[in-house]
Order: sequence, then structure tokens, then C-alpha cells
Amino acid sequence: MKIFHTSDLHLREDRPERIKALTEILKLARQEKIDLLLIAGDMFDSDKEADKLRPKLRKMFSGNPFVIRVIPGNHDEKAFRKDHYMGENVNVYVIKPFETEDFEDVRIVAVPYFDVEINTLISKLKDTTDSCKTNILLIHCSLDIPYIKREDFGEEQKHGYMPVSSSILADAGFDYIMAGHFHSRFMENRISEKCSVIYPGSPVSITKKEQGKRCVNFLDTKKSILKPLEINSFYYETISVIFDPFDEEKGITYLENEIKKHDLYNTEIEINLYGFIKTEEVKFKQMIDVITRGIAPQNINHGYKNIKSLLEDSLYKKFEHKLKKLEINDESKQQIRSMVLNAFSNIKALEG
Repeated sequence: MKIFHTSDLHLREDRPERIKALTEILKLARQEKIDLLLIAGDMFDSDKEADKLRPKLRKMFSGNPFVIRVIPGNHDEKAFRKDHYMGENVNVYVIKPFETEDFEDVRIVAVPYFDVEINTLISKLKDTTDSCKTNILLIHCSLDIPYIKREDFGEEQKHGYMPVSSSILADAGFDYIMAGHFHSRFMENRISEKCSVIYPGSPVSITKKEQGKRCVNFLDTKKSILKPLEINSFYYETISVIFDPFDEEKGITYLENEIKKHDLYNTEIEINLYGFIKTEEVKFKQMIDVITRGIAPQNINHGYKNIKSLLEDSLYKKFEHKLKKLEINDESKQQIRSMVLNAFSNIKALEG
């Protein structure tokens, strides 16, 4: 089977970019000829938004050559009922603590979000797996992987929703844990020789913490292929440049190339410009304006310092002469130079 896995769309009527992201997922799913689309929670931002958008989604979800399966998340826990019609070939797993469904060579065990510690259900979940199939646990949870930071869960960083121990999940008999709730980015973590946990990340940036191009998780069970696929959706991007007064062109070129990587129609870019320059500030800003055309001026932080006069200082010239003689690599020299330039510029500012 070919499977798409996504989560955390947080659909809202007043956020058209999120609905567009869902449209793009469905479009890509048709292109990839998938069999099954899994949405691992928080499809809606709230129960009220679900009521507003359900009629629109019925049309979007109907007529697709694949089936769609959804679990509630902590944001839309009460948004679904068995008598709701979500569209053709769509089913929402609402039976607690979990329910099971078979597709060809795949078994889905779905845990709708509710106030429980999954660790207490592991023994029952173990009994659901089928040794003849690829077993997938669909869940919306907080997982105890060390390098996941709380802020990576979006606006919900202060709460440990549906906490799960990865060490306990590792022995539950599943091949894949397809999870939701982690917003930041696509993440695959192998928790045992057999089992991987996959968070696809939100397919559209919900806050500025979701940086970079967004994607969905793609699994081909027959070819054992699991990988992220980029989607054409809205995202935030931050570009930072540290200028070297002795090679300003390097920073300019880097900034220009980084901007070219992004479609400004789908991206809100924030630019941070640091370091030191010796070009006249008005002229330098004019160069930046040309490169950043199309980016909102309030999203550009001109945090660099002009040190043209400082470079002519006799004391600094002595320092630069000695620095060039040091037998260290260029990166170390640049770090030392930056520290000294910052100190000199601060002293000059105090002198008025």
C-alpha cells in the first residue's frame, strides 16, 4: 500500500492558507496514487471550527481515488461523532480506547485522543497486531524522545498531552507509530530494530516556530520506502547573515541565494542582518532593498554596524597586522576579529 500521513492542520475558517495546504495534500496524494491518507489529530483548530468547515470538507474529501482515515487530537477531541458525514470514503476513528481496521497488507490500530496515559494500554495494544501485516499505530501524543523540545509542539509546549514512553512503545509489536502533535518538522525516530516513530510536522506553518518547507510522510509498504514529501503550502523562514567588512560580497551573495530558494507567494521570510560593514549605510541598504524586493520591510532587521572609520584607527591597524601573522585557520581569525571589532565599536559609541 501507498500511504500518506499528516497531522496538525488546525483548520480555521479565517486561515485560508491552512485549507489550501489540505488541498495541496489531496492533490499530491492523487499524483502519487496513494491508497490511504491518515490524519493523526488536530485536523481542526477547535470543535467550533469543525462545525463551520465540515460542509466544505465533505466536498474536498469526496471523489478521491483513496480512502481517508482521521483521529481526533486534543484540539478537536469533541468535533467528531459516528453519525457525522465527513465525505466519501472517509472515516473518523472515535471508539475509545482504540479501534482496528485492516487494509490489504496493513493493519491500522487507531487511538483517538482522550485523557489517558497510553502506557497503561500497551498490553491491550500488543494483542491487536497481526504478524502477517504491516502494523501501524495511529496516535496523537507527546513522546519522550530527548531531542524533542517542548517548543517543537507549537503553542502546546506547556502541556504534556497523552504522554507516551518510547521504551514501552518499542515492545508493542508495531512497525510504525504514525503520530501527531509535534509541529516543528518531519521527524523519524527508530525506537527499536523493528519500530519507527514518525511525526510529519504540521503541513502548514501554524506559528513562526514551524520553520521551513512543510511536508507529509510517505510510506510504500511493498517497497519499504518511508520518506518526507514536500508540499506546496505556506511556511515561515528565517535567514540570518553575518557580514564581514573585508568580504561584504560574500554575505550579499549568500542572502541572494537563500532568498531564491523560496517562493515568496507561499513564504513569510524574516531576515536578520548582523556583523560589520564598511560600505556607506545608505548605499548598503539600497543593495539590500534590491535583493529583498517582495519581502515586507518590517521583516528585515538591519542589525549590522558600520565600522569604516574604525578600520582607519591606528590601534586597530596594529591589531589587524598581528592577527594576520597568527598561524590559525581563517574561521578562528574571523571569530577573533568579530570580538575585537565589537569591542572597538562599543568603545567608540561610549566616546560619542
